[in-house]
Amino acid sequence: MFILNPYAQAGWYNPQNPHSINDHNWLNSWSHPPIFRSPSFQGSSVPALTSAVTFEFTSFNPDVLNCVVVGPTNSKVLDIRTRWDMTMIFKAEDPWAVIRWTEHPTIEANGIITPQPAGSFLKLSLDGCYRTMLVDGKNYAWVSRTDGTYLYSAGPHPPKFLHVVA
Repeated sequence: MFILNPYAQAGWYNPQNPHSINDHNWLNSWSHPPIFRSPSFQGSSVPALTSAVTFEFTSFNPDVLNCVVVGPTNSKVLDIRTRWDMTMIFKAEDPWAVIRWTEHPTIEANGIITPQPAGSFLKLSLDGCYRTMLVDGKNYAWVSRTDGTYLYSAGPHPPKFLHVVA
């Protein structure tokens, strides 16, 4: 069970795990915090955002399960359409991702997320502090904080801050 922990694979030290693949806390050997930030960052545990791209869910018909996602220039990026048995996400009018609402829901996205049970897509960590996902062969971790949900790369190197959903 510890072998699959993306944080352990990323080099995070766990003294409570006798099978830990890391024999020391890598933070002690680094001059910067485990979350990479702009050089101007000092002190806080929240990464400084040097730039942000905003996406907005709009045109609810009647809710977020049937809506349009627009990007920074107010242009349509995604179209989300739901019927009783599935939710499809379209990019440029082409089907891109689908969630099948069956007794055991599944999720997939063309070329980046293999078809899998929806419950396995965002796996909850054993301590319940974060969720992991595998996209296009890469591991990611979602960490909830009071000011948003943060996305980090996970393994085999120290985690890198990628995005925040605020």
